[in-house]
Amino acid sequence: MIRVVQPGAGEPAQLRLTKTFADAGVPMVAGTDACGAAHIIPGFSLHDEFDLLAEAGPAPPAILRMTTTEPARFLGEPEASGRIAPACPPTWCSSTRTR
Repeated sequence: MIRVVQPGAGEPAQLRLTKTFADAGVPMVAGTDACGAAHIIPGFSLHDEFDLLAEAGPAPPAILRMTTTEPARFLGEPEASGRIAPACPPTWCSSTRTR
C-alpha cells in the first residue's frame, strides 16, 4: 500500500495505482506506520487510511479485508487471527463513519 498521510490529499497517481492493484486482486494490507512522526496517531490514522482507500476505489468489503484477513494471511496466521471466531484473539476494528 502506498502511504499518504492526509485524507483528501491523495496524489492522483497513488490513488490510481491503488485502484489498479485492487482491481487486479493484488493482496494489500492497511495499517498505520505509527511512530509519532508526521502526526500519525495509531487508530485515528487508520480511519484516514480507510478514507484514502475509499477515495482510491476499492469496495468497503475489500477495505475491511485489508485490515483483518489479509494481514493475518500475510503473517502466516490465517486460522489464528483476522476474524471473529472461537480461539481467535479479540482484535477488532469498528467504525461508525459512513461515506
